[in-house]
Amino acid sequence: MRILSVILLLLLTSQVQAANMRWMKNSPASYFTDSDWDIFGKTLRETLGNGADGVTVNWVNPETDHRGSITPLENIAVKDQSCRKVRFISVTPKASGRVDAVLCPGEGDKWLIHSR
Repeated sequence: MRILSVILLLLLTSQVQAANMRWMKNSPASYFTDSDWDIFGKTLRETLGNGADGVTVNWVNPETDHRGSITPLENIAVKDQSCRKVRFISVTPKASGRVDAVLCPGEGDKWLIHSR
């Protein structure tokens, strides 16, 4: 779950700066709890595995009031793999953000960020 959390931290920030780790400060993901990550991860796997393009799936953690949405936008072929372009929106009381990313299937039910 920690590997998924690190991957998702990268997805949920609007200020990715490779040389400067302060990019995560004040991003929605920096405020996520373990239970937020669990709900987000389950929603992500279900949405990417079964969701139709253009159909938004919302998630919410009633314990923290953190929430968001995941929208598969389109299938993209990447090196003989069927990957998905996805839009993530995350909202916490302290921050909100939106990011689009391409994710490709990994081992089991994991999805990995495609780096160009």
